[in-house]
Amino acid sequence: MTEVENRPQRVRAGSTYYAWLFGVVWTLAGMAVLGFGLAWIATEISGSAAGLVLSAGVLTRLILAIPGGSVADRYGAWAVMVVADGVMGVLALALVLIVALIGTPLWLLVAVSIIIGVADAFYRPASGAFPRYLVPVEAMRSAAAARQIVFQFIGIAGPALGAAVVVAFTLTGSALSAAAGFAVMFIILLALRNRRLPVHQPVARVGIASSTRQGLVYALTTSKVRAILILLVAVSGFVIPLTSLLIPLHVRAEEWPDISAGLLAASFGVGLLISTLLFLLRPDAALTRFPSLAALALAAVGMMGLSLASSPEVGALGVATAGLGTGYFIARCAPVLLTDIPDEYLSRIQGINLFAQTLPLLFTNNLFGWLSDTVGSRTAIQVAGAGILLAVASLTASKAARQL
Repeated sequence: MTEVENRPQRVRAGSTYYAWLFGVVWTLAGMAVLGFGLAWIATEISGSAAGLVLSAGVLTRLILAIPGGSVADRYGAWAVMVVADGVMGVLALALVLIVALIGTPLWLLVAVSIIIGVADAFYRPASGAFPRYLVPVEAMRSAAAARQIVFQFIGIAGPALGAAVVVAFTLTGSALSAAAGFAVMFIILLALRNRRLPVHQPVARVGIASSTRQGLVYALTTSKVRAILILLVAVSGFVIPLTSLLIPLHVRAEEWPDISAGLLAASFGVGLLISTLLFLLRPDAALTRFPSLAALALAAVGMMGLSLASSPEVGALGVATAGLGTGYFIARCAPVLLTDIPDEYLSRIQGINLFAQTLPLLFTNNLFGWLSDTVGSRTAIQVAGAGILLAVASLTASKAARQL
């Protein structure tokens, strides 16, 4: 037989998966515009107000994330997603009317953030687990990479689009964008179901409390999963606030053009995308063996660069470097939480993953908002960079973390 004949056939994710991924693009784009709109309008009040708005959603998501994963494991990821998309589409349209009647008071921004937090808590564990039920195991890593590229595409386009929409149309345009995104995914999910989609078969119907406890025990006693979750806490607490809070505050403090906020946030997505493409196109390259902890240290260096930048253009280089390091870490660790987890724990681990990424935001959003108000946005960014460096240094003692 020839070398070509001996070469194993590459297993592909399939059209059903990519149809679902097309819906993910629309949903994420709408949510990115709405989320950016909330944060941007809140920064007009103060940094502390922006921290309060973001923290309202964070706290809601934190409380409901792990039970949300248990619900998806019990009733099926498809059912949870279709209900969440339908409800959120209606609520986003209602927000358009409310804003037209009363404007954008702080309490409304907080209420919308809470609603988004509820939807995230149930939707994201289901969505995170869903590729497992659409894609053969052999194609899971390429499917995960494709999904990550979609996330990074929205990371690039979402903030810039969000800035444009909120400046031109205020929160009304942001809400309409979100409603359109939810509607597209709702229709796609219904179409997939009509094609007899082989979605997840629910696990044994134990109580939600017992199911949640079982998921926590599995996560805390599995060394690889535990190491990833600890690192995600650090990334979420010190890196994620960069695009959602610190960049808008820094742009205002430095009196840079408004559009700089979207462009800086988009540059973070560029760095993420570069890392993801490396793993998708050259998975065996020497660069893919770069230590994950060192990649997070690179992200911290990029954040420090932003804090010292004298212009948005220079700052964009630092933010892109932060995105490069963060994206590398995600590309190394995200497939593990899809391929190495038993079916019966899949959505619960995604819910615990969401919890791990949400918990630190409850504190750091408020901390960085307060620091920006009192000592300046540059210092707040430097504190965030120092925090991730400290976390990396402390985790070098963990064998599981070093092996990732």
